[in-house]
Amino acid sequence: MLLLLLLAACAVSQDPPNAPDPTASKDDQGPRLKSRMESVSSGRSNLLDRASASVSVLSGEDLKALGVQTFIDALRLMPGLEVEKISASESAVSVRGYVGPASASQGMLALVDGRQAYNEFFGAPFWETLGIAFGEIKSIEVIRGPGSFLYGPNAMHGLVNITTMSPLDYGEGIYNNHQVFTTIAAGTYAANQESLIYVKREGETGVKVALSHDDMDQFESRGDTKNKIVGSVRLQTRPAEGRELDVTAGASRQKFDALFPETSLLDAATYTTRANEYYLQAKYTLNTGLTLRTSWTRFEADGQPNAIFVPFSLILDTADLDLQYTFSPWRSQNVTIGTGIRYSTFNTGDFDISDGRHATRVEWLFIQDEIVLASELFLTVGVRLDEHSKAGLSPAPRLALVYEFVPPTTIMVDGEPTLSPGQSIRATAGYGYRNPALRELWFDMPITSKFGPSKVIGNPDLDPEMMRSFEVGYWGRPTSSLQAECSIYYNRGDHFVVFVPTAGGARRENRNKEDAYGIETTLEYQLTREVFLFGNYAYSLRHNLNSHVSVAGVSLGDAHNRIPDGPMNKANAGVRYVTTQGLSGMVWINFFDETTFTDKLTGERVGHVPAYALVSGKIWYPIRMGSTDGKVFVQAFNAFNHVHREHPDGDEYGAIAMVGMDIAW
Repeated sequence: MLLLLLLAACAVSQDPPNAPDPTASKDDQGPRLKSRMESVSSGRSNLLDRASASVSVLSGEDLKALGVQTFIDALRLMPGLEVEKISASESAVSVRGYVGPASASQGMLALVDGRQAYNEFFGAPFWETLGIAFGEIKSIEVIRGPGSFLYGPNAMHGLVNITTMSPLDYGEGIYNNHQVFTTIAAGTYAANQESLIYVKREGETGVKVALSHDDMDQFESRGDTKNKIVGSVRLQTRPAEGRELDVTAGASRQKFDALFPETSLLDAATYTTRANEYYLQAKYTLNTGLTLRTSWTRFEADGQPNAIFVPFSLILDTADLDLQYTFSPWRSQNVTIGTGIRYSTFNTGDFDISDGRHATRVEWLFIQDEIVLASELFLTVGVRLDEHSKAGLSPAPRLALVYEFVPPTTIMVDGEPTLSPGQSIRATAGYGYRNPALRELWFDMPITSKFGPSKVIGNPDLDPEMMRSFEVGYWGRPTSSLQAECSIYYNRGDHFVVFVPTAGGARRENRNKEDAYGIETTLEYQLTREVFLFGNYAYSLRHNLNSHVSVAGVSLGDAHNRIPDGPMNKANAGVRYVTTQGLSGMVWINFFDETTFTDKLTGERVGHVPAYALVSGKIWYPIRMGSTDGKVFVQAFNAFNHVHREHPDGDEYGAIAMVGMDIAW
């Protein structure tokens, strides 16, 4: 509380200043290497060769060129990330091989404009249901590994940070000429998308109203699903120099599937869910270095299972308060301190699976210091303390050392001098945690297991899952046209949650230990102003570290056996061609190695997914009519119609093709 009062009395935001330039969009410029200044895990703008973590950034215009219907599929392009399309309304996102039905595949945190879009009941973001209009995304930043503790708890494996265009962003560059932005598209599986964004600006104040509709039929049954409607109103104002207030209110309504995958005890089951979500968030920033952020989210859902479980409804309320203060006590240092609290409470109806209302509270405190040891040597050191009301204290230290052996240079871009990064090597070490989800703590439900009537039992004594991560990396731009990255990592996880047989049912316990190592490489090359080539490759391997231990007569498996849930190999390659006036396009290939899902307790095989490769692309043509700008486009994800499953209990799907247009006036 003392720190809370101190920060309140003082005057860098969790929101990274968005790297992609909004003027580098539509048809006025060709593709480029990533912006010279990017957002990194320090929470502020910095040169990428001085980043203290593995960071990848996708601009909004890159996203629109990929030919995907949802931003989730765009995450396949990021090195180290795995995306499984389970159904038309559900996808799973993991990183560095932590794929699969177990709890270890969670531990990813999502932010939307700084708000923690993390469902505390399920213990993960619902990616497909995030209240975002596809066309308003300004950038997606991915931090791999537990190097993102400035952003909040539960980023054990990494962070996906989504930033949308603010009202005042529309006053910059080509956006300054328009107030209304629309998208209309339709395609296979009866898919259709419509969005409308209206922006009004007067001086240093702007208002944005965004409405969108996204619908698609089920892949296999062709039944209705998704039908997602999203609306939001955002006010941004700078009442005085050095002060900014940003307030957003939003609501969404959708239908989606929630898969409970097969285990050694349970067959697979799917909850068909109708849900409403409402949120309100506000951020106040002072140029003295203080940022105050608060938000409230309500999630209401009514789920109908197809097997095993019983119907139940859920009301989940989550409130956040976060304070950060950044200052430089000396010229060579940049210190960020912060504190906050997150409170979540839920109750269930129809069938009360939780025996009344329950709540958890997480309080945190962190400090991070970025130190310039020499002109080419940079040290980041910090520690985070999370106090969970049920799981207790989780200390997370972090250390990163960056050696910039080739300094940045000044180059000319469109006639303007721009600082271009040099080359560097980096070594990092850190801890990450995932607190137990509400359903893991309190979830008592009768079920029909493989062995007859049984019960899933919650465990209010669970500890946090823990990850220790060590990494070395290279980042460099040896020429103005070539950019290269490479990271080698080792992770050691403990206290992973699994189902353990107990008298009368199954109970979650902190049982599993694992390690993982891998390598990630990326190359980007600017062949000409119009042609941009890229490729990346990731290799990952996980091992079971459990000894010869058995629970209720069931072996936990042999130590050092490979865990085949995640793909050993993943790769992407593509080319983008953009002209200022005529036809433009992009094509890319995504390869995903085979996976064999196993029960984390018994090692029993519960499903297999063969390796697959997807070819996707988009072509577009600009149109201009007076002051109206736009483009018509044709796109296809999985363009060669490779019919496949990406999860053993998921749906089979083929090409997802769409035609449409974007119009701004």
